[in-house]
Amino acid sequence: MEKSISKSLKTTATIILIASILVIFANLSGAIMSWLIDLDIPYFTIICSITAGIGFLYLIGSYFMIKKRVWSRIYLLSLSRILIISAFLFLIIAFFTLSGEDYNFIIKIASIVALILFGLPSFFLIKYLTKDKVKSHFA
Repeated sequence: MEKSISKSLKTTATIILIASILVIFANLSGAIMSWLIDLDIPYFTIICSITAGIGFLYLIGSYFMIKKRVWSRIYLLSLSRILIISAFLFLIIAFFTLSGEDYNFIIKIASIVALILFGLPSFFLIKYLTKDKVKSHFA
C-alpha cells in the first residue's frame, strides 16, 4: 500500500509540474505577444504575467513534492487555497467593476474560465493532499 501511495504522489506531482510549465509558457507567450502587437485589452499583460508567476510557484512546489520534502505539501495546500480565494475575488471584481469597459464581457467570461481552470484542480489538489494516507507519507 505504501508503494502505491508513493507512486500516486509522484504521479500527481509530475502532472502539476507539467501543467505548471504549460501555464508559464502559455501566459508568458501571451504577455509578450500582446506587448509586441500592442493588444488593446485592459490588464491583459498584467494578468498573463501574474498567472505565469502562479505557474512558477506551483512548479517549485511540485518539484519539491517529487523530492518528497515535508514542507512542499503545506506549501501546495496554502498556494491552492490562496489561488481559489483569488480566483473568486477576481470573478467578483470583474462582474461588479467592469460594467462600462469595452472588453467587459470578454474579461467576465475569462474570469469564469479561470475560476474553473484553476479553482477545480486546486480544490482536488487540496482534497488529495489532506487525505490521511498522503499526510502520513510526508510525516
